[in-house]
Amino acid sequence: MDIILTISSVCTTWRTTALNLSGLWTNVLPPWTVDLEPERWENAQEHILHRLTPSRDRKLTVFLLEYTLIPPIFRLLSENGSHLRVKKLHFSGNPYATDPVSLVVFPRVEELNLEIWDLVQVHAFLRSYSRIKHLTLQCRVLQGRCSRTNGGSDLDAVQLPELDTLTIVNATAEEQDNWLHILHPPKLRALQLRTDASLPLNDSYWDRWDRRLVGNSRLPQTWPLTLHSRHVALLSIRKLVLGDWSARHQTQYLLEGLPSVESLQLICPRPTRLDYVAAALTDVNVLGQLVLAPKLEILSFHNGRFAYGKFERMLSARTSIGVQTLRKLRVSKVTLESACGVYEYDMEVPDGIVLEHWQPPWV
Repeated sequence: MDIILTISSVCTTWRTTALNLSGLWTNVLPPWTVDLEPERWENAQEHILHRLTPSRDRKLTVFLLEYTLIPPIFRLLSENGSHLRVKKLHFSGNPYATDPVSLVVFPRVEELNLEIWDLVQVHAFLRSYSRIKHLTLQCRVLQGRCSRTNGGSDLDAVQLPELDTLTIVNATAEEQDNWLHILHPPKLRALQLRTDASLPLNDSYWDRWDRRLVGNSRLPQTWPLTLHSRHVALLSIRKLVLGDWSARHQTQYLLEGLPSVESLQLICPRPTRLDYVAAALTDVNVLGQLVLAPKLEILSFHNGRFAYGKFERMLSARTSIGVQTLRKLRVSKVTLESACGVYEYDMEVPDGIVLEHWQPPWV
C-alpha cells in the first residue's frame, strides 16, 4: 500500500510540474484526418484544448497532414484567440488530396515547414503565407528514398518580402532551381541546402547524381550560373549552409554566384575530402583579391578532411594583408591529412582568427 501511495504522490508531483512548464504544451497535434467517427473527433478536439491551457501565452506550432484539417483546427483555436499565437506551421501534404485553391490562414505565422509533393501545393501555401520569415521545403522520404517533386515551370512568381531563411531538403540541383524559380525573396539572408538524415549514405539515387557531376563537366558550370542569373534576389544572402551532397559538390559553384556570403557552414554526414573547397577559398585574382566569398568572416566545418598544406594555405590567404576578412574558424571532427596518414591536428590558426569547437545544427 505504501508503494502505491508513493507512486501516486510521485505521479501527482510530475503532473503538477509538467503543467507548470508551459514550454511542454506548445505543439498542436491534430488527428491525421477529419474523417473520424464523431466521438473520436470530439475527443481529439478536447485533447487539443486541454493542451492549450497550460501553454499559457506561448507561441504555438501546428502540425497538419491534410488540407481539410486546416478549417476545423483554425475554428477550434479561434474560440479562445489561440490562432493568433500560431507562429509555426508544419504541413505534410497528402499527395492524393485536391490541390487547394485558397487556404484558411493563421494570420501570424512566421515559419512554414512544407513536406509536400509538388510545386503546385507549395505555390498555394506561399501565396497565402507571403509574409513568412522562415521557409523549409522538403522532398518527402519514403522507405529511405526521395520522392520527386513535380511541376513549376508554368507557375507565377511568389513575392516573399520578409523571408529571411530558406532551407531546401532532399532536392536535386534541378529541383532547387525549380523551387527557387517561383520565389522572390529580396531580404533573404540565409540559404541552407541539405539531405535528410533518414536517407542512407549509399542511396543509389544520390550516387547517380554524383556520377552525373563527375562524368558531365558541363553540368556544374552551367547550372549554378543559370540559377544565379535568374535569381538576382539571392545576392542578398549572407549565410550559406550546405550539408551532405551539396557540401561535397556545390560549394564552389554556389559561392561563385553569392559574393556577399559572410558565413559558410559545410556539414558532412561522414568524413569527406574537402580539399577543393580549401583550394577555391585560397584563389586570388591578378589584383590580389579573393575570387570567392571576399567578405567571408565565419567558416565552419563538420566531418571535413583536408590535406594539411592546403588547409594551412587557405587560412594564410584569408588572413594576408589587404584581404583579411576571416575572423572565426569553427570545427567539429575535422582531420588534417599528411603524407604519413590522417591525423587530427591541434590546429594552429593565424593571429586574428578565433578557433572554436562547433556543434553543427544537425548531425
